[in-house]
Amino acid sequence: MTVNQLVRELLRRAVLLVFGLPLLLLIAYVGGWLLAIVILGVIWIGLSEYYTALYCKGWRPAATLGFVGSFLVIAPTQIPDAALSWMFTVLAIVVLVAFSLIGQVIRQRRPSAVIDSATTVFGVMYVALMMSFLLRLRGYDLAAAMGVEGVSQFAHRLGALLLVVVPIPFLDTCAFVAGNLWGRHKLAPAISPGKTVEGAVGGFLGCVAMTVLVGWLLHLPLIHSLSIGTLMGVIAQVGDLGKSALKRDIGIKDFGSLLGPHGGVIDRFDGMMFAMPVVYLYLLAFVGMPGL
Repeated sequence: MTVNQLVRELLRRAVLLVFGLPLLLLIAYVGGWLLAIVILGVIWIGLSEYYTALYCKGWRPAATLGFVGSFLVIAPTQIPDAALSWMFTVLAIVVLVAFSLIGQVIRQRRPSAVIDSATTVFGVMYVALMMSFLLRLRGYDLAAAMGVEGVSQFAHRLGALLLVVVPIPFLDTCAFVAGNLWGRHKLAPAISPGKTVEGAVGGFLGCVAMTVLVGWLLHLPLIHSLSIGTLMGVIAQVGDLGKSALKRDIGIKDFGSLLGPHGGVIDRFDGMMFAMPVVYLYLLAFVGMPGL
């Protein structure tokens, strides 16, 4: 890639980020069912991309059941009681698995009931369950969990979410720049020939650095910022490789074209989808529950 092509691609990424991130943060600041409905819409677009790709492969997942299942996974995030919320989430997953199997009895004469049932459930787990952690991060009051007083409502409402939605795009950009400028050694040529070790290292370092900066602004202790940045710097790139493996198996370049050269919803949010559950669980385990 030439310097001019690199600059043009960076400008495209910047435009998407400049318009997309503030809009997401504005909706997230309001929160509640408004955010849940918006995220559910994004999930349905991602599921549509996923199921459409599988249909082109010749598989027949129960897409309607997947869409219903994604709603059942998202709805419990709006329950204030954490234990009750997770109980209904687990119940939703159990119901989804059960009906995916029952559906194979009704939908007879399919090439493979196992594949159709498994791909139906996997779509909901991969897209809906992962994305549901955006709503759980929005509900996590980072400042209250740390016992920090005198901070703005912005920090109370969006602190935990900022730890993901700012560093992950920066990781992608740093990996892209480092890979194009210095990339020499292939990271996983059988899965994603374009990714390099140098790009992965650049993305990792960029993620850690940006997490430390965001954490400092949020009064998060350095040890937590470094830990979260390290975890995200690894798991987000593993998620990206996992998505590439799926696309290679299905035989597609991108899951969608909604975002033009950036692909579809899954293509754009793959790293974030993997990072959000890790960050949420880390905060619960090592920072604590707000109000306790």
